[in-house]
Amino acid sequence: MSGILAWGGLLCAVVLVGCTERGAGDKAAEFASARAAEGVARQGTVLAGRNHTLALRSDGTVWAWGPNHLGQLGDGSTVTHRLVPVNVPGLSALSVAAGAAHAHAIRRDRGVWSWGDSTSGQLGTGLSPVRVSPVRVW
Repeated sequence: MSGILAWGGLLCAVVLVGCTERGAGDKAAEFASARAAEGVARQGTVLAGRNHTLALRSDGTVWAWGPNHLGQLGDGSTVTHRLVPVNVPGLSALSVAAGAAHAHAIRRDRGVWSWGDSTSGQLGTGLSPVRVSPVRVW
């Protein structure tokens, strides 16, 4: 039975949903999530905001998943929740950072781009409080 639970937990983590089998316990979920993050990290970087997650792959593409009510996934929408990674279009990034409900990226041209919640000016754009797609800061 433990083999089935471990495989099920790993499958959930591979699609980056973060689900937990009923009765599997916290240790199985932690292991599955750690293994999924390790797999992505070999290709790039994984960062976590308050509830959303960003991945920067070695090819420079940026992927995001989790809550999106403030545009923090940067995919041009405010779809409430993405259970699988979506591409943040238009970025070829060198690095990314995840805030509570916002994100930043340094593109290969060295420009800084931001998206998500900016109700306190955290994006640095001087624009509307929510940006659902990356906008150039400088």
